[in-house]
Amino acid sequence: MWAAPRSDIFIRFNLSRKGFPDTSELSICYRAKASTLAHIEPYISFAASKENVDSLVIMRIGSKVDVYVHDVGQPGLSDFHTDLVLHRWEHQCHVFSQGFYRAFVNGKERAKGPLINEDGLLPLNSTLCFGMEQDSVGGGFDKTQIFRGHMAQVNIWNRKISEKEVRDIASCKVYGEGNVFSSDFDVLEEVGTTLDTVPLLELCEPASDFFVLPMMFSIHEARRACYRMGYALYAPETPKKNQELYNISLQFLDTCTNTYHLWIGVSDELEEGVWHKDSDHTVLTDLSFQSGQPDGMVIQNCVYMSAFSGLWSDEACELGILSCASCTKRQYPPLRLRGLCFRTEAETSFEILGYINGRPYFHGYYGYMIYMFAPGSWVLFDTKTNETLATLTLKSVSDYPIGRKVWEVSNPLCDLPQNSEIAISLSPCHSSEFTCANGDCITKEQRCNSRDDCPDLSDENECFLVLRPESYRAERPPDPLVQGKPVELASMVQILRFTDINDIQRIVSAEINLAIIWKDTRLKYLNLKNTMEWNRLAEEETDGIWRPFLEFPNVQDGRVRLLKERLYLEKAGDPLPVEFNDIKMESVYSGESTSLVQVQHYSGTFACYFDVFYYPFDKQKCSILIQLSSVRQDNVTFYQEGTSVEYMGFEELPLFVVNNFAVEVTHRGDNQTRYSVLSVEFELSRRWTVIMMNLYFPTNMLLATGYATLFLNVADQGDRLTLSLTTLLVLYTLFNNSSASLPVTAYVKMIDMWFLYCISLLFFIIVCHVVVKMKVNQVYPVGSEPTGGLAKLLRQGSPERILKSVRVFVVPSFVIIFNSVYWAALLRSLSK
Repeated sequence: MWAAPRSDIFIRFNLSRKGFPDTSELSICYRAKASTLAHIEPYISFAASKENVDSLVIMRIGSKVDVYVHDVGQPGLSDFHTDLVLHRWEHQCHVFSQGFYRAFVNGKERAKGPLINEDGLLPLNSTLCFGMEQDSVGGGFDKTQIFRGHMAQVNIWNRKISEKEVRDIASCKVYGEGNVFSSDFDVLEEVGTTLDTVPLLELCEPASDFFVLPMMFSIHEARRACYRMGYALYAPETPKKNQELYNISLQFLDTCTNTYHLWIGVSDELEEGVWHKDSDHTVLTDLSFQSGQPDGMVIQNCVYMSAFSGLWSDEACELGILSCASCTKRQYPPLRLRGLCFRTEAETSFEILGYINGRPYFHGYYGYMIYMFAPGSWVLFDTKTNETLATLTLKSVSDYPIGRKVWEVSNPLCDLPQNSEIAISLSPCHSSEFTCANGDCITKEQRCNSRDDCPDLSDENECFLVLRPESYRAERPPDPLVQGKPVELASMVQILRFTDINDIQRIVSAEINLAIIWKDTRLKYLNLKNTMEWNRLAEEETDGIWRPFLEFPNVQDGRVRLLKERLYLEKAGDPLPVEFNDIKMESVYSGESTSLVQVQHYSGTFACYFDVFYYPFDKQKCSILIQLSSVRQDNVTFYQEGTSVEYMGFEELPLFVVNNFAVEVTHRGDNQTRYSVLSVEFELSRRWTVIMMNLYFPTNMLLATGYATLFLNVADQGDRLTLSLTTLLVLYTLFNNSSASLPVTAYVKMIDMWFLYCISLLFFIIVCHVVVKMKVNQVYPVGSEPTGGLAKLLRQGSPERILKSVRVFVVPSFVIIFNSVYWAALLRSLSK
């Protein structure tokens, strides 16, 4: 395990001496127990000649098992994978029969399929090697392509063995000696290897997998310490394994000084007398209590080991007793080393094995080691190159390199020069978890959620949301999602309220919320939440990225204020595949799956053309223009399908009803300076009820008063004229007041026509009264004859006849004709 791989270590056997001919049926079984992994791990290699070196090769690349027959890979076995675990025997059988292949792992079929083979014969007249691939017959070994570990029970048959035979051999029921070759009976050529002999059944027994932490803990601290390393408190399952644990723990008696020196990972807290293991919560039945134990009943639920006998006693968990701890694996792999430049995730796998300088050391599955070489000082060592890669000095001599630490580079590492610093994390956290600084694991949803979930509070540190590449330029717009097209901005406009509508000044004042949405594919984002409010960018992040800047072309006198501005992120997809070298294991989202949402709150006064011809039954169409500034339309534009408008206030305002909101994408400028514009349009319908009460009703009453004077007695000439003139005066005053409340226009409005009609009618009635007065008073010289049309009228009609004709025929006819035309025109305008 600590030795660097070499090309001069091999196990070789010349199968040609056996005299077996090449065959179409072949079965190969073996057991393998890896101690350290390599990127390419050959199990078995057959070489028939220099032209056919890879006659038959079975190897593992990563977790995938590849089979080569006559130097041809077998594509039908693409899903053949095995677990990347260490120190555990794995039994494999490969059965070739008439061009068909089946693979068994630990007695269970894992792959099958047809072979690609020209002649269908498998080589037995060849040289056989274990654990190395031959690049020449019996040699040409490459030290980077090596199986590092133990192999046993290598057996070869020139026949197809049955599934039952495979199961029996895998379960150690039978040995299963091969008729062509057996590693236990044939004499092998061994160079640089070691040989052990063990009972057959031992190969099928699970190996003890534990270590002792030589530090004094309370039971709760011991559980946390094991858990933080990816382990759980160990509970030996049999007296034999308990004795093994006891024997190993004796070397730490100078540190584990309590009479009961070691915590055992069992508890009956859930159910009295039923002892559950901490590692997997299963019930342990083969207990190693000393005589008279357990004796604590419901009070004593924890167990520790006697330093004198190795047997157990129960004790109360809350007494604060200090003992050492032994830990066993609770997951595979127990630990991950992140922060280096590993090529595959499997290379990050670490475990705890033996002891160096009285402390457990950490073993990387692919040959890295972390161990203490002096109190408080740790090294990262590469067994493949025999080099110390980095060193770490801890503040406490009792501390371990668990969690996120800053190491000093001793030899060039991941393109970093010597004596530079590199952040590395060693923790049991899965790819779906965030790594706290102390090595604890929390869910990624708990990262940057404004709550302290890590015990060291590190989950709320450095809660940045944006990852910018070094080449990022904030002044340049994002790259378009579709090549050759401009960047498209979606928009949502909320009109919160209208603060003023003034038709005299022709302005509309309003408060609006404007949300602009776009994607910047140059950026990546961290730890996004499902709720957009949690994804708000800080000011320093906002200033460092491109954002659309706006102008309002129809703002009145520049009166627009930005009251509030926020920039959010809205995720629309899953995070990117986990970057297994990330020391924190942040959730990273791509720019394609995340939208930037800029929300701005404006208050402004906007110009609006008021056409008051139909006042007070007029409808006004106004708009708020929002223009992208400094970016041409062919680079960045609003797009119609992504726009929307919503009014949040009351539709019925004191003077107007607001409705018919719409938004349209247009542009302003010429071909040289054309900018995209968002036109938010709405309609103002004047509320005419009060105006009818204050204008049309009084004027009609005045007309009725003037008309009533035609019914007075002919003799009441003074009263008729006085009342008519007074009515005309009041009407004129009302006309002046209403005109002052309307915009000055060069065109005649419908309300002007109404007043003209009223004034004309009253004036006509007054003229009638004057004529009648002349008739009554005979206002011409005595003895002279009246001449002209008036004289004829006076001669022909009496005053009563004139008044009757006016009030019965002339005035009603004029009123009916005018009102029919006038109200028909107004009703037509209302229906538009």
